[in-house]
Amino acid sequence: MSGRVITVPIATSKTTSCVLTLPWFVEYTEYSPVPATFEPLVNGQRAFGAVYDAIMAARSSVEIICWGFQPSMYFKRGDTHSLCIGQLLGMKAAQGVKVRVLCWSDSAHLTAAFAENMTPGRNLASFMADGRNDRQREFDWEWYRRASKTDVKQRSWFENHTPLGGLSRASGDWLRTAFSFGKEAFDNIEFVTRDLGLKDRVEIAWQVAWNSADSKRSVFNKAATAGAMAAIPTHHQKMVLVDYEMPDLAVGLSWGITCSMPTGTRTTIVRSGCTHSSAATAPPRARISPAA
Repeated sequence: MSGRVITVPIATSKTTSCVLTLPWFVEYTEYSPVPATFEPLVNGQRAFGAVYDAIMAARSSVEIICWGFQPSMYFKRGDTHSLCIGQLLGMKAAQGVKVRVLCWSDSAHLTAAFAENMTPGRNLASFMADGRNDRQREFDWEWYRRASKTDVKQRSWFENHTPLGGLSRASGDWLRTAFSFGKEAFDNIEFVTRDLGLKDRVEIAWQVAWNSADSKRSVFNKAATAGAMAAIPTHHQKMVLVDYEMPDLAVGLSWGITCSMPTGTRTTIVRSGCTHSSAATAPPRARISPAA
């Protein structure tokens, strides 16, 4: 057997056996794992406060991957001196910090219309009743109009190689240009959306219909579930990386599956600080909280 030998200490005064599992971290990567400690973060005030403080302290970059993004959301509610997330990112960008936001967005806008609007202020579904007040609506609208100037969109094969796709691409470009007309683009903010293509949606429908654990479902149930999941799919990645280019200062925060940035509901947040092993003697801090 070849490969690196992993030694695990065992307190023989307590036990002489152990359970072997695969390593938690991928081996032989660009950045090797480093020791870390974990501290629970309580949902709400402490969790979102940690995200806010990490972004506020950013010196080089802020990378956000989220399922939904509401610029007018306050991470420190009740604090009259804090900024909403859109204002905070705009301020850091003006200070020279590079800000990138990758957000899920259903190009068909079915999710926004019939489920939950992931980008309130950026689509027609934003005119529907929701939990925002008039001031929030106005701010979200203006923020997205400026962010759309820097929207970097990856084109699908369909958009690049078919006449219908070309028409869809042209209409989308025209709508984005009209939406942001007369607005100055943010400096140092890149806002990008992602969606699932037709091939992915077909795969989702197939897997849900034929490979779900509940094989005794009715044909109607299979068809209805597969159709709904394919029509309104979502990606639930939610992470914030701050100053990842600066190992001594880098901080990463990761949400659990019960949080959405627009509503700020229940959340699991993992906060990790990473350093090179030669740069510090103490292990970096990290925090984790279970979902409520």
